[in-house]
Amino acid sequence: IMVAYLPQKECTEEALRQATAQADSLLDQIEEITAAHPESVGIAYTPADLYCLKREGRKAIMLGIENGYAIGNDLHNVERFRRRGVVYMTLCHNGNNDICGSARYNEEELGVSTFGEQVIKEMNRVGMMVDISHAGEKSFYDALEISRKPIVASHSSARALCDHPRNLTDEMIRALADRGGVAGINYFDAFVKDRVDGKAALSLCRDMVA
Repeated sequence: IMVAYLPQKECTEEALRQATAQADSLLDQIEEITAAHPESVGIAYTPADLYCLKREGRKAIMLGIENGYAIGNDLHNVERFRRRGVVYMTLCHNGNNDICGSARYNEEELGVSTFGEQVIKEMNRVGMMVDISHAGEKSFYDALEISRKPIVASHSSARALCDHPRNLTDEMIRALADRGGVAGINYFDAFVKDRVDGKAALSLCRDMVA
């Protein structure tokens, strides 16, 4: 998956418009790069595309958005980005936005906002996966309750191994699994090094995957 990543900035009308434009520009670039190498790679917009590209011996790229900041305050952008082929979107990144409170820089311990609830329901409706990596703990549980579809934590490691606020507690991992969701492991050293050394943490993560 290649993503349109947006760092969290202010939530003024102009900044939100710029965020949406930047997300579109980044998706354009991914499409242009892929189109320039059709012999080796293609964009998978559906599961059928994935199987087709695999049979052809080509790499498959799926599109994502890192930070729901990209939709601004316009709910229609959810469907528009889905029609562009975006398969998932993280609700936030490092910092609160209009959708929810983040795992970092969230002293108020904000959860999913009223607008964020609408966003999650719209993501469910159009078939875009809700990704809660980077979301705060309250946002995580709010999203679990709101979403009628399984949610994902695309790159969240285990807090039991590394006490970082963006990592998942054992209780969060169990709650995610109980709702049919999945978590991907982030191997970035800041999220796996803590009470155990980095190599040991990676070994434990690999055991969990196995």
